[in-house]
Order: sequence, then C-alpha cells, then structure tokens
Amino acid sequence: MNEFGISTRQGDFGDESLRPEFIDDREYDPVLGSKLSARLHDHDNSAFDMWQRNKDGKIEKKVKATCYICDEMDKKKVPSINAGNYAKRSKDLEKIEECIYILDNSWRRREQQQVEAIKYRGDETFVNMDTFEINTISGMMTNFEKKHLDAAYIYRDRMRKCIRVRDQLVDNIREYLDKQESKKLKKSSKITRSSQKGGKYKKRKTRRRKINK
Repeated sequence: MNEFGISTRQGDFGDESLRPEFIDDREYDPVLGSKLSARLHDHDNSAFDMWQRNKDGKIEKKVKATCYICDEMDKKKVPSINAGNYAKRSKDLEKIEECIYILDNSWRRREQQQVEAIKYRGDETFVNMDTFEINTISGMMTNFEKKHLDAAYIYRDRMRKCIRVRDQLVDNIREYLDKQESKKLKKSSKITRSSQKGGKYKKRKTRRRKINK
C-alpha cells in the first residue's frame, strides 16, 4: 500500500528495528534497550515483550514488543476514522506498514538460518503443507533448531495479525476520505447551483432597467 507507507519486500532480510520516530515510551527499542540494560530476560528481539533488568537481576520495567499497536488494535477494535484522529491513525498505518516489513523479514531470516543449519549437519528439510512449517526428512530436530523455528513462526503470526489490522485500517481511512470527498462534491454542487440562480436574477434585473428607460 504505497500511498499509506512502505511496501513489504518479502525476504530481503532488512532491519528489524523501527525508525526512531515511530518508537514510543512503552515500546521496546532493540538498539536503545541493549544500552539501557545490563541484562535482558527472554528474547532480545521485537516479537516479545521485554523485562528490563538491572545489574542485580531485578526487574526494572516491562516494555512492549515492537509493533505492539497491532496487538492492541487486533484485541480491541480497529478504530473508525474522523477529523480528530485522521492524522494520528494515518501515522499509525505508516508504522504498521513498517512493522509488517520488519516481521516478514524477521521470520524468514530465522527460518532460513535453521534450514541452513539442518542441511549443514546432513539432514534435509521439507515444508509441512498443513502448517506451512519446516520439518526434517529424518524426523529429528535439535532443541536449538526447534526453538528458533518456533520463534520464527511467532514472528510470522504477528505479521499476519498486523496485516489484518492494516487492511481494516486502510478500509476505514478510505471510507473516511470517500465521505470527505462526497461532502466536498455536494458543497461544490450547492455553490454552483446558488451561483447559477444568482446569475439569472442579475440578468432579469438588468433587463427590467432597460425596459423602464
């Protein structure tokens, strides 16, 4: 959806962090987070909420996973658009577009890394057509491989959630813009009709003056 933000370039394995202007105080920043905390609990990436800890291991605060806005809109409701929230929701949409791009690259990178690791140890992979997930010909998979593939598919599920939210938000914005355009056309048509009536009236007055003379 170029008119609303960036396009998803599937599998180009680009950046996994949002542009700084999109990150809010509640949200996890992979670059800033690693500098703020001596140790991060759980996965140091954008697909999971983070528990930021100090040097003693005590939790300081919990920060939201990058692109948490997709979770909130999916859980609650994708908002309708009005004059008061149009600018904010348009920016939200641009952020969601970038989230889709990031999550798409994230899950594909992780899956590809594990496919390469499985092949390196001499096994072969195939895609389970029921789940569209990677399996091995031997039926064996190490805990490390399984853990990272599971993480990849969490990213993929989050991406799909963002896509659902994006599509609905696009529809809502278009509906609002269509209504605004319709109002403009009605107003323009009304002004045109009023102007035409005024023009006829002026011509009649002019003719009367000529007759009186």
